[in-house]
Amino acid sequence: RSRRQRQMCIRDRYYEIDSPEDFYLFWDKVCDSDPCANGRLTEDVYLNKISDDMGWKEWEHLQQCRSVGDFYGVFDGNGHTIYGLYSNKGYGLVKRNEGIIRNLLIRDSVIYSNFTSSSSYKELAGDGGICKENYGEISNCDFGGKLYASEAADEQLSGICCRNLGIIEPVSYTHLTLPTTP
Repeated sequence: RSRRQRQMCIRDRYYEIDSPEDFYLFWDKVCDSDPCANGRLTEDVYLNKISDDMGWKEWEHLQQCRSVGDFYGVFDGNGHTIYGLYSNKGYGLVKRNEGIIRNLLIRDSVIYSNFTSSSSYKELAGDGGICKENYGEISNCDFGGKLYASEAADEQLSGICCRNLGIIEPVSYTHLTLPTTP
């Protein structure tokens, strides 16, 4: 079967993800039609080359994460790692988690802020490696990468999420770097 057919095949109500193509197809599905979709990594996934992350902003072939607003499903890393996650939206996977994100490692990744001085005051001035806001559950996750704050605002930065009104338990950000300039 092709990658697309495999991605759309559900096992135990989870989309199985074992490649960058599957990863992007899953988040496209979440954005386009099913914010309650469940996904599970079955292998480590390499999204971008992990060397020279400083050149990522200029690299034209960079695979950038989709803007995922609200997520209500389950994303189970199944103990696997996502390498080379890149986002210029101020969060790694989702803006607002109301579902469950668990058993996930993110490594060698870069998150750039999208907050500007003209952003709405209702917009949270902060960034997170996994999400911007958590109202659901995040467990057994670890973020390892770089978070770049905007020069235009005084921001909060967090390896997991910036605002938590849900549950976050055993998590870490042992490999987190907060550079002063991109």
